[in-house]
Amino acid sequence: MLRTEFIGLFLGYHMTTDYWYRFENFSCGNGVVKVHLRKLPVIRYTPCGAWLDIGLKERFVLTTATKRWAAPTPEEALKSFKARKKRQVQILSNQLNDAKTALIIAEADSSIINSRSN
Repeated sequence: MLRTEFIGLFLGYHMTTDYWYRFENFSCGNGVVKVHLRKLPVIRYTPCGAWLDIGLKERFVLTTATKRWAAPTPEEALKSFKARKKRQVQILSNQLNDAKTALIIAEADSSIINSRSN
């Protein structure tokens, strides 16, 4: 048994070589968008979830949650990514429609300059 494994067992958590997964997208500019699969090492498991190494800090993911920040398989991570992007599109579409409507109102009705909000 390695010293780190012994310390981990002493502190009450499991040392592991498991990974969890998360898809993320980022813009490269000029309309180029890339989707990347992150492979996140599991630091330890608890009875309720998993602690993931996300770089300079740890992140806890509840295993029983329906919406998880990361997933135990790439397939589940992809399903979660698609759901997040669909919701993002829905939210941003609603915001765009609101902005278009507000612009139409502002351009058509100059009387809003004198209106007071209560």
